[in-house]
Amino acid sequence: MACRSCRTLGNLHFLSQVLFGRLRPFWRHCLWAFPIALIPSLALAACVYASLTILNVSMDGLIPPRIEASFGPIVMAVIVAPVVETLLLAGVLRLLSIFSTNTPFVATVSALFWGALHAANAVLWFFGTVWTFFVFSCVYLSWRKVSFKHAYAVALVPHMLLNVTAIVLMVVMESPNPSIERTSQSLLRSLWPAAHVER
Repeated sequence: MACRSCRTLGNLHFLSQVLFGRLRPFWRHCLWAFPIALIPSLALAACVYASLTILNVSMDGLIPPRIEASFGPIVMAVIVAPVVETLLLAGVLRLLSIFSTNTPFVATVSALFWGALHAANAVLWFFGTVWTFFVFSCVYLSWRKVSFKHAYAVALVPHMLLNVTAIVLMVVMESPNPSIERTSQSLLRSLWPAAHVER
């Protein structure tokens, strides 16, 4: 039991280090931010989607139209969207930092803003966005104390990896069974707001 408690505390300390500290070397921090952004976001969005499905809530209007993949949209999702959104994130965080220097508070407000912005296009996108942008905001603010270049990169890299993962999942979850494909595609569309890929 004591060992399990130690492991839990160690994991929480590591999570705190990724979100609010600066792991060395820098590339390691960039890579660790990716699963920390991905896994809770995936779990949150999946739980919400499953709950709505169990309650027989119609998904019409809650998720965007069917997604298709081609070269142009994939480049937009993997490169252009993260590059532009990270620049916009930097601007939002700079504005919010005028009113508060509390990193968790600023990151939370930023995450809610980005979640709401994506939810305007599809309600379920809120749940696939809010945690990831909380992570992006935290790591950006931590590394901004070093330089803008570090802050921008540490938020950009996991964002790109997240979108690559979304595209890979879309390919892997394709199924010849139309009902399975509809379910998997609907869930994926609810999870990955930046992966606007037409398949």
